[in-house]
Amino acid sequence: MDGFLLAAKTDDIDEILGQVAAKADINALGSDGRNALHWACALNRSTVVHILVKKGANISQKDRDGWTPLHWASRMGNPDVVRLLVKHGADVNAKDIWGTTPLMLTVLGKSKTGAQCLLELGANINARNVRSDSC
Repeated sequence: MDGFLLAAKTDDIDEILGQVAAKADINALGSDGRNALHWACALNRSTVVHILVKKGANISQKDRDGWTPLHWASRMGNPDVVRLLVKHGADVNAKDIWGTTPLMLTVLGKSKTGAQCLLELGANINARNVRSDSC
């Protein structure tokens, strides 16, 4: 497994910094199409997310299901990470292969603060997925 991916999954800050210093590929993808930033967002590793974003991780990379790191952060209901990703250019209305947006995932996760955060950042409350579901 790629060093960045494993370090992101295990919240190994020293390894992340070592990988950066060694100029390893910060955007290397696993077999699921996820990079270290996807995993850091999915596992709520806020410090790792901050480091990866600062070091230039691809915040728009979609995994094989079309989820961006913002989809994962939204699903976890982490407003601080959501704000950071959007501040660095993440598309607040990005859709996965089924048309699901980060806001829809936040609502499914029942995170009121996460939903409020996304709405404040411009999320479209009227967006619909391929089944015509909305928030």
